[in-house]
Amino acid sequence: MLTQILKDHREKYNVTQEQLASDLNVDVRTLRRWENQETILRDKDELRRLASRLGVEAERFGVTNSSITDQQAAETLEHIWKLVTGGRAWEARTIAERLASDLQTKTRDDNRETFCSSARASPFIANASGRYGTY
Repeated sequence: MLTQILKDHREKYNVTQEQLASDLNVDVRTLRRWENQETILRDKDELRRLASRLGVEAERFGVTNSSITDQQAAETLEHIWKLVTGGRAWEARTIAERLASDLQTKTRDDNRETFCSSARASPFIANASGRYGTY
């Protein structure tokens, strides 16, 4: 999973292991171990962070039910600008599109959670007849 995604990303965007390791804020030896399947990454937060940095769906790394955090979004946006100023706009666009999608999902999830919390806190609920009653 991770191995192939890393290799595909490097090939698609023509970046070296050193460049990608720098982009991901990891040591190049760590990246090589991931690519050679010498180390299996299981940390869901780190997998989520890598997905954001690579512009891929977190589900491709086996991470489900995990919205992007505000910190991850900020770091990803900073990474996008670094790519743009480094002349890698095509790569930046892919990552920006994934970030936009992740933020839409996060907003929808946050709104749903806020609505459910508000509904639980309300002393009234609507019954099937449209009348309101208390719990």
